[in-house]
Amino acid sequence: MKYIIKLLIFLFIIFINLFLIQNKQKYNSIDKTISDNNDLKKILSIKQNNFLQNITIDSKDNTVSKIQSSQLSEDLQKMINLNNIDNYNRNFFFQIDNSTKLEYLKNKIMAHRGLFGYFPEHSIKGFELAYYMGADYLETDINLTKDGKMIIFHDPILDTVTNIAEFPQYLKRKKTKYIDGILYENSYFITDFTYEEISQFYLTQRFKNRPQIYNKEFKILLMEDLIRMVIKLNVIHNKKTGIYIEPKYPQFFKEELNLNISEELIQILTLYNLTDVYHKKTDYEKCPIVIQAFELETLKFFREKASLPQISLMSWRFFYNYKEIAKFADGIGPDINYILYERIDDLLIANKTSFRNKDDYIANVVGKVFEDELDVLGNLILPSKNNLFLEYAKKLNLIVHPYNMNNDNPKFSLRPEIQYCKMKKLGVDGFFADFCDTAILSLKNAESLCSEF
Repeated sequence: MKYIIKLLIFLFIIFINLFLIQNKQKYNSIDKTISDNNDLKKILSIKQNNFLQNITIDSKDNTVSKIQSSQLSEDLQKMINLNNIDNYNRNFFFQIDNSTKLEYLKNKIMAHRGLFGYFPEHSIKGFELAYYMGADYLETDINLTKDGKMIIFHDPILDTVTNIAEFPQYLKRKKTKYIDGILYENSYFITDFTYEEISQFYLTQRFKNRPQIYNKEFKILLMEDLIRMVIKLNVIHNKKTGIYIEPKYPQFFKEELNLNISEELIQILTLYNLTDVYHKKTDYEKCPIVIQAFELETLKFFREKASLPQISLMSWRFFYNYKEIAKFADGIGPDINYILYERIDDLLIANKTSFRNKDDYIANVVGKVFEDELDVLGNLILPSKNNLFLEYAKKLNLIVHPYNMNNDNPKFSLRPEIQYCKMKKLGVDGFFADFCDTAILSLKNAESLCSEF
C-alpha cells in the first residue's frame, strides 16, 4: 500500500509538469505565430474602422477569423494577459478603437492657442477663460529653449508675439535662418535664449484688429504650467478638459539643440501618467491629451511610444496620401479651405484636366480616387450639400477637425455662427476656434441656426 501511494504521487507530479510545459508552449506560440505567419503579419497593417471587418487571431489553428466589434477588445485583452506584453493593444492596430476615438475626438471644440480672439495667444488668462467657457481642449504649440525647457509658443522666433524689441541688450543675437522652407530674416530665435532669459518677456497680440489692451500682461508658459493648471481645475470642477498639443519644428530642434522635441514631451507626459488613453479611469482623464502634427514621423513616434489620440494636420499648400495618414492618425486637422472648397487630384490638375460640372467631376475623379492611391486635391468649388474630401476621410474612418474658425474673417460673408453650423452639417467632427465662446454657443443652438439654410 505504501508503494502504491508513492507511485500515485510520482505519477501526479509528472502529470502536473507535462501540463505546465504544454501550456507554456501554447502561450509562447502566439508570439511565434505573429512573427512567422504571413497571413497574421497582414493583420498589423489593417485599420480597425467602420468599413473593414474587425479581425482577431485564432491561437489554436493559426487562422484569421472575423468577429463582431463587441468581441474585439475582450479577445485582444485575453491575448495580452496570456503573453503579459505591456501596451500590446496599441501596436496591434494603427488607430485607437472606435469607441475611444468617438469619446475623445467627436463633437469637440479646441480653444486655439487659448482664447486667441481676445487675448494674446497662449496666455494663462486666455487658457483659463477658455476652460470656463466650456472648451473641450486647450490647443497649444510647444517649442524648446536653449537650455531644453519646453515652452508654450508657436513661432520659432520671439519677434512676432513678444516685447523682445524693448530689450536692446539682445540685438546682437539676431540671425537669419530657413526653417521648414520659411525664411526668418534678422530675427530672435528661441533656441538662442535660455528659459530664464525668455521669462523676462511679455506676450503681445499677433493681429492688430484684435484687442491690444492685454499686451505685456502675461508671460510665456512652460508646458508643465498648463498641465498642472488643467489637472487642478478638472479636480475642482469634476471635468475632463484636455490639452491638444503640437510639437513644433522637430528637425530644427534636432539640428540646433540635438534634442528630440517629441521625446522631451513624452518624458513630461510620463511624469504625469498621461501617455495612455486606455487608463482613462485612473490617470488619463485627469487631463486628456491629444497629439497633433504636420509631420508624419512625429505621429509614428507617438504611436510607438504612447497610446494617445492623434491628429494629422494638413496644410492647404501641400499634397497628402490620406491612406498613409490613416495608418498612424485617428483623424485629420485640415486647413479650413478643405471644408469650404473642394480640391481635385493634383495629377489631373498637372495634366490641365478640367470639368464642366460637378457630375463630370464625380464621374472622372471620385471613383478613381476612392479606388486608387490618388488624393482629392485641386480646384476651388463652394460645396452645397456635401463635400467629397469629407466623404473620403470618413471612408478611411478619420475624424475631421479643421483649423481654424474666426469671428473676424468668416468665409463667404457668412455670420460666424452660421459657418459653424454649415460645417457641422457637412460632417465635421470638431473645430479649432480662436473664439471658442462663439463655437460653443453656435453648436448648442445648431438646430435653430441650421434652419436658416
